[in-house]
Amino acid sequence: MSANDVTSPDKSRSVTAADNLESDRALVVIVLYAAAILVAGQTFSALNRGINWDEFHHYDLVTQLIDGTLRYSLQSLFTQIFRWMPNLPGDVIDHIRVARLVMLLCQVGTAAAIFGVARKFCAPKAAALIALAYLSGGYVVLHGGSFRYDPLAAFLLMSTMWFVACRPLTAATILLTGTLAALAMMITIKSVFYAPAFAGIIWLRVQEAEHKGPIAIRIASCFVVFFAAFCLIFYWHSGYVASSAVQAGIGTVKSASGIVFSQGFLPMARALKFQLAMAPHITALVVLTAWKWSSLKASASQKIAMLALLTPLLIPLFYRNSFEYFYVFMLPPVLVALAPAAEQVVLPRVRFAICVALMVSIGTIIATIRAPIDRKIRAAQQQTIAVAHQLFPQPITYFDFSGYLGDYDRALPFMLSGWGLKGYRERGHTAFINAMKRKTIPLLIANHGYLLTEVSGQAQVEYFIPEDAQALRENYIHHWGMLWVAGRVVPTGDMPLEIHNRVPGAYTVEGGSIRIDGKLYDAGDLVTLSRSVHAIDGNRKREVTLRWGNNLEIPDEEMIKAGPFQPLWFFP
Repeated sequence: MSANDVTSPDKSRSVTAADNLESDRALVVIVLYAAAILVAGQTFSALNRGINWDEFHHYDLVTQLIDGTLRYSLQSLFTQIFRWMPNLPGDVIDHIRVARLVMLLCQVGTAAAIFGVARKFCAPKAAALIALAYLSGGYVVLHGGSFRYDPLAAFLLMSTMWFVACRPLTAATILLTGTLAALAMMITIKSVFYAPAFAGIIWLRVQEAEHKGPIAIRIASCFVVFFAAFCLIFYWHSGYVASSAVQAGIGTVKSASGIVFSQGFLPMARALKFQLAMAPHITALVVLTAWKWSSLKASASQKIAMLALLTPLLIPLFYRNSFEYFYVFMLPPVLVALAPAAEQVVLPRVRFAICVALMVSIGTIIATIRAPIDRKIRAAQQQTIAVAHQLFPQPITYFDFSGYLGDYDRALPFMLSGWGLKGYRERGHTAFINAMKRKTIPLLIANHGYLLTEVSGQAQVEYFIPEDAQALRENYIHHWGMLWVAGRVVPTGDMPLEIHNRVPGAYTVEGGSIRIDGKLYDAGDLVTLSRSVHAIDGNRKREVTLRWGNNLEIPDEEMIKAGPFQPLWFFP
């Protein structure tokens, strides 16, 4: 036997190990480059996309926390995290763009947690593919960096799941796990939708343990920490809330439970259709998982856990608020359950690099295809905010849909969304009139169809309580773009009129002479109107306008022709 015969097996093993090492390095490089490209595309989208009404509303909640007017504890903890935002240079849009970068970091953390949990079901290559599938997952690309609850809650919940599934349950891990889950629940009560997924992961962890009793006790300890941390955080945060914390919390839960089933089957079918179309790779994995379920190589415990992880797929069937941004929150546990199909069905037939290239292409196209429209929408928003500050350089109180002017006082404490309007009508209080009784509100920004049709008298459906709608029509006139200011148009004629003025202050007379409360005012004169009923008499040969302020300027520039707010959906 020659020396070469003796040494050749060792050399063969050495070459194989080296090849595997090079292959692993190449895999890491491909994954990191792909993730970097996807995150870069989302960063481009986050910095250029217009601001959605939810984001304005969440910024408004931050200012409410700072001003001491925040009304509820649940679903507002994020305001503590972002209370530094109003101190940044620039306007509200610039501030929200910075917050979006924070949310993108959360999304990257969520992808890392998906990779970690998926390793319970597959090899690293398939787990990495699943993490990239999330980063390129349709609406995740568009809304993963949105200033909303969803990216932050998904990060906290998936980090919790990773600790429960993969890490040694030491005292420190138990404390951290329970605290992360409590933070997520305080940020959004829809964190409860993850309960079945956590149940599946806990089942798997216990079944795979050599000593099941001690593991079960440690997991039970996580629940104890969760409840204790939730109570402590709730108590601390409630100190910043203006109303009764417990009553406000009960009200939030009641309102949410009433919304969940309020619109029947598939309430947001349009969003679901677009998600399926924009993330064909995820759609395909769901189909393959169902088709190959019986042949997937997984233990019984793993399959039970996978079924539990797939339960979020049922949420869009009934959840009224399963809007486009919801998929950022919903998809992470689902993708973990799709990992075995990626490993056993896809990768044996399609090269890893081709799969990655497909995902990068999908994510990049989604992130950039709307860039010209997005820039125009953001420019229109910033123009409107700039004009509002130009007209009212000193802080004022204003009406709008969700909080367009973050540094000024918004008159209504709730957003005029479907959820907000439902609660407003159920309470039966004239919120607009009541606000005008308490404060002087010279500006109304008609940045939603509800407001625009009601203030202009064109509403085909009664969105507001009739008395509120009438008060808006009678006390505001169109000024520029989306901006309406306090005022009214008095028609020609000689019939005496009575006007109920709800916005006290100085008004400029425009168009002709008018007699108010027995005194004659010519065009250009200032008349001070109190919050009361005023008498108009005399012969009015021309239509006369009473406009808030001392010859309030009407800007010459035209408003940029774009939507007043960033649409939630991807395609018009």
